[in-house]
Amino acid sequence: MRGPSLVAFSVSHPRVVVFATAALTILSLLPLPRIRTDTNPKNMLPPTSEVRVGNAEVEKTFSLYEDMIVVGIRSDRGVLQPATLDKVRRITQAVMEIGSYLRTERPRRSTFRSRRARTGRPWRTRSV
Repeated sequence: MRGPSLVAFSVSHPRVVVFATAALTILSLLPLPRIRTDTNPKNMLPPTSEVRVGNAEVEKTFSLYEDMIVVGIRSDRGVLQPATLDKVRRITQAVMEIGSYLRTERPRRSTFRSRRARTGRPWRTRSV
């Protein structure tokens, strides 16, 4: 015959089981405030990774910052149209009016990337 089982003990001592479960739950929650989550994909690669080194060069070349706003514009007639450029100007002005936006962080020059989808030519970056 086997000794006393866990089920038999739980049925005969329910308060002990509930107290032990509560105590273990509280103990497991104690380190929770010290946990830090880093979701930056850059930090998921080793510092010597070819991709990470290349990304650091691009950030340095274009004076990129950790937090930024990127706007993609697509138009069949081309992006360099007066109406499209006016929308870009209004969006830029609205972003610059945000209280936390630091004007010193604004890039010195803007860039324009163009590619014709039908021709299959690679992306080009030009200053405008």
